Amino acid sequence: MCDPGTIYGLLQCTKDLIDPAYMKCRQCLDVAKSYLVSDNGCRNHKGCRVFVRGCFLRYELYSFFYNSTAAAATSAAGNYEYVKDVIKD
Repeated sequence: MCDPGTIYGLLQCTKDLIDPAYMKCRQCLDVAKSYLVSDNGCRNHKGCRVFVRGCFLRYELYSFFYNSTAAAATSAAGNYEYVKDVIKD
């Protein structure tokens, strides 16, 4: 069981955005992060996945890093009504 105050997050960029200073990756993630607080994005959701061309952002109230069984069980239990997917091109 996870601590109710814990939020698990992941930020990733595709290889084509990895320049020496990571500026393109940072810019993409800034765009993705802006959806965390937007009304048509992730605001007021217990979990969210944001897909932007070149990067990905996800947060959940449970650990999804290593245990795919736990994520599948949560999905099967219907907790995904609280999760929003935002896909932007």
